[in-house]
Amino acid sequence: SRLALDPPAASRYIDVNNDTDFGSGRMPKVSNVWNVIESTGKKPFARIAKERDLMIALNYYKPGYKNEFHHHWGTSQSFLVMKGVLTLRTRKNTQAPVEEFKLKEGDCCVMEMGEYYQLENETDEPLVLYQAKQPTDKFQMLGKDPIDAREQFGDAV
Repeated sequence: SRLALDPPAASRYIDVNNDTDFGSGRMPKVSNVWNVIESTGKKPFARIAKERDLMIALNYYKPGYKNEFHHHWGTSQSFLVMKGVLTLRTRKNTQAPVEEFKLKEGDCCVMEMGEYYQLENETDEPLVLYQAKQPTDKFQMLGKDPIDAREQFGDAV
């Protein structure tokens, strides 16, 4: 069910199940994030909401998942571990040493703007992260030129 609100006319709300635009003022009510994961077929990324200044999503990573060191231009990045254990590696810049952290359920982290990070699921269980950040147009992998984030991630930025 959905909760009716009176948001500013410029606000947009996204139905996580079918990406319907509720610009009319109807906001989806997500009472159970696990249903979001199931409804998307356990894809690695499920956007819950997106505004001009905030994007909230769930990341679902199967055992063995590992991405490359990267950062999103012009924004910090946060993650909350909802299920599983996250191996997080960070580098303050391209020359900085790698720092490694193990985050368990309930732990959260914030990477500063411009800080490179890498996510890995080294366990035999799925990893579920809740993320919040400002949407951005640029994405950069360590040692590579920046790219248009929409080319890499589609509308997930």
